[in-house]
Amino acid sequence: MKKRVIWLTGFFLLAAVLLGGCGLESTDSTDKAEQGYGYNMVSAAVPAEMAVINSQCSDGENIYISGMSGGGLPRCYKVLSDGSAKKLKVPGTVEYIYGLCYDGGLYMLCGDKPRSWEDAQGIQQGNEQEEYSLSLILFDSDGSLLDDVVLTGAELRDGVRFFSLEKAGDKFFAMSGRRLICFDSSGQELDNISLDNSQFLAMCRRGDELIVSCFNFGQDAFGCELSVIKADDRLSITGIYHSTGSIVSGLGITENGEILIANEKGVYFLKEKSGQTEPLAMWSEMGALMPEYSSVIPYKGAYIVSTPGQKSIDSFSYGPLKENRQRLVLLTDTVTPGMKQMVDRFNQKSADYYVATELFDHNEEGSGNRLRARIASGTGPDIFALYNDSELESLNPEVVYEDIYPYLDADNDYGREDIFPSLLKAMEHRDRLHSIPYDFMIYTFYTTADLSLSAQMTLEDFAEAAESTGQALFSTWFGRDDIWKWLSTCSLGNFINENDYTCNFVDPGFISILEVCKGMPASAAAPNDDGSLLRLDQVASLIHIRALGKTFGDDYVFCGCPDGAGGGHCFEIGVRYSMSAGSQNKEGAWQFIREVMSPQNGIYSFEYLPASVDMFDTMVNLAVTEGLNYPNYLKNPVTISEHDAQRLRNLIEETHFLPEKYPEITQILNEEVQKFFAGDRSAEDTASIIQSRVSIFLSEQYN
Repeated sequence: MKKRVIWLTGFFLLAAVLLGGCGLESTDSTDKAEQGYGYNMVSAAVPAEMAVINSQCSDGENIYISGMSGGGLPRCYKVLSDGSAKKLKVPGTVEYIYGLCYDGGLYMLCGDKPRSWEDAQGIQQGNEQEEYSLSLILFDSDGSLLDDVVLTGAELRDGVRFFSLEKAGDKFFAMSGRRLICFDSSGQELDNISLDNSQFLAMCRRGDELIVSCFNFGQDAFGCELSVIKADDRLSITGIYHSTGSIVSGLGITENGEILIANEKGVYFLKEKSGQTEPLAMWSEMGALMPEYSSVIPYKGAYIVSTPGQKSIDSFSYGPLKENRQRLVLLTDTVTPGMKQMVDRFNQKSADYYVATELFDHNEEGSGNRLRARIASGTGPDIFALYNDSELESLNPEVVYEDIYPYLDADNDYGREDIFPSLLKAMEHRDRLHSIPYDFMIYTFYTTADLSLSAQMTLEDFAEAAESTGQALFSTWFGRDDIWKWLSTCSLGNFINENDYTCNFVDPGFISILEVCKGMPASAAAPNDDGSLLRLDQVASLIHIRALGKTFGDDYVFCGCPDGAGGGHCFEIGVRYSMSAGSQNKEGAWQFIREVMSPQNGIYSFEYLPASVDMFDTMVNLAVTEGLNYPNYLKNPVTISEHDAQRLRNLIEETHFLPEKYPEITQILNEEVQKFFAGDRSAEDTASIIQSRVSIFLSEQYN
């Protein structure tokens, strides 16, 4: 079974994958870090009334931050060099602060909430109105309001969410994802640039000019372009540097006027004449996980990094590293906001270890061979956090991965009982646990037909019922090969005994699957799923459970691949955490993994179901009692009934198989079934041949 496609959250993560993980052309830094010294990332808490930061700037002595409270009210503070904060009084008519910049005073772009915005919890909100009001407000250095100018341009008042404000010369520039607008101090729009196949990423000022980062994704251009805009000209963009290999998500200017760029790997100095870059600081070395910072602000020997949506003031500086901290390398193929948050939290909390991250690109030529060579030489990562571990399937898992069971059993606060037992059992390999699943989903079939009988019905029973009623057995979305794929995948665990690694493919239930599939149309018909008796289901979140409950009420049941015993479901794992058998810091690796899995971390999986029993119970109980918020997914909380919650729990307990552990068996089944579909042999003969081949394979591999 193929791994699911991971839809990455955030434009930059997606683009990084599209670009194949290439980096900017760079020169090697000749300066070697002193022993025990390096760059440290520090996160400072925001004032108590502020829940999220949307914009930051500095006057060289102080930091200015703006954002919103937990209740969505606009907030702005002047953070002094001693860490104290002074609240700036924002006019009561202001609903939302878009951006800040400093040029002799603090300028604030603010006004009505935009058409689309995220609240302090990260939930998408909308604001529909005929006309939007925006203002440019000026504060003096003490935070007193000096001027309030209403912006008059139509492009400034149509509800676009601007995320950056700069002043160059006597002109102001407001940037959104697709629009850059120039206006003067009276609020009159002077010029604008609107993009179709491109997206603005970042903007910063250098004297009387702007440096702009723009990502092009059209057919004629693909890559990231840095451009200069002169403040004394109309908005004309002149490219100064072009890269097809890196997403320049952040920009900054040093005190010497050098351009700083931030991408998925770290922060670099850009050498304008040569187009080369010189590394300043790498995220992995500081323990940060592929951040999407949009600005880099030099400040008192340090660098403030910011992006809309932050919940802390982040900065990094060069100095002594924390004493006695051992470096742990975490290899991952997909970065999620939750993973980033967990890495950052661990690095801030641990006194003994810090995690440096590496992004593994499956599409990069030779990446698999290089990884296998590193593992063989003992220089591989300490921790794996992979959605797709196909690159390691050719290796003996007992050589690659440490058995996690001894660590679970020796831990006084976290053990086997904290993960769903059925899921844990499905993950086992020869009584060893090589990976801990962080989240999962279940493939199954459900039906709404005669609930009193469906749990005991076989696939043959359903086929006869469909024929007698004239209903479709399966959705017409599927042709014969699709139906075979999902029936064989879901039912595979019914015919393999993992206790003694034997199989029984001559079982009448398997023969029934063969015969039913052969009777299905070879190609899909016009899509019509309304009347089918059996419907494929991917149970991945409470959102889906809610949809089933709203559509069918209590009139549905998870029947799997019907075998009369209520089985025929299977797991698919989201991300899994593994310890390298060759790691020299296994205790540190375990500390990180148990921190990730702990329900106390408060970081829930929303794309899949959480493997932690406590996390699952917390989410489900919230959904049943008051509603569960899904950040960046839905405006309204998700609610489900207790009946649906119990049905989901039962489904998890009844599921016990992970098909991805046996790709060779899946290949055998697919090879032989095509001969059966072609009419070359009977169902019974096909089952016998499969039985022989799979028996030999299991004996060779496991016995």
